[in-house]
Amino acid sequence: MHQASEDKPAMEVLTVNAIQDGPASSLFSPIDFDGDVGLRDLDDRHVSPEMLAEIEHAHGGDSVAWGIPFRIRRVLLVRDEFARVDISPTKAAWFVFLHTSDTRPDEANAHGFVSPMHGIGKLGEHAADYVFFYGDGSTERAAVRRRHEIGTFDFRWGENCTRSVPAGKPRPIRPPSQEPMAIRWGRRQKPAMTARSNPGRGP
Repeated sequence: MHQASEDKPAMEVLTVNAIQDGPASSLFSPIDFDGDVGLRDLDDRHVSPEMLAEIEHAHGGDSVAWGIPFRIRRVLLVRDEFARVDISPTKAAWFVFLHTSDTRPDEANAHGFVSPMHGIGKLGEHAADYVFFYGDGSTERAAVRRRHEIGTFDFRWGENCTRSVPAGKPRPIRPPSQEPMAIRWGRRQKPAMTARSNPGRGP
């Protein structure tokens, strides 16, 4: 929980969840690094109001996504300038990032049309580069493109990423046919139903 100090205006208390979508794999280990801002400290100076409204659903603390453990203390907010993170010397076959981007509204042309339409995630736009520095002095650069290696915190139906997945893995849900109807117990067990016996339907 975050409590406002006496010399600052009161603000809404925000709780960030340690989300675990399953057991953590022993094949991965979280990497600690010092970010520049806490999720609870974000405001409309940093992100859009839409993203700010969803911060409470972000991963925080010791979380697990797709079986991969992450230790989230302070996040790294990257905007107009590059950021550098120092980590302990590490040897690994894979580095997996838990990252997201903010949304940006579509801009219409002089005729009022959005063309070409890249969607809410701005398909194919070059967002950043991850540069890895190795102990022998060499570097490796990996491009991060929108809706490929990184996606927005919110997306519309069908606008999925091609080379990354959402932080929450898929899970089964009940089909609409198995959702309970707004009727009293007993009437559901009838072999046939009419508008009179089912007040939730019919005129």
